[in-house]
Amino acid sequence: MIELGYSPIQIAERLGHESVTITERYSHLYPSVQKQMADKLNKAFEENDDG
Repeated sequence: MIELGYSPIQIAERLGHESVTITERYSHLYPSVQKQMADKLNKAFEENDDG
């Protein structure tokens, strides 16, 4: 798993998950998939910040 330096609670809040359980449910993904997901989330947040 990729270590981001943030707690699951912080990640869940940032992603808008209702509970940490939802975040944990997806933590089993392969590291490459998690990196792709993180890149897409970053891009989406950057686009949202620009608008």
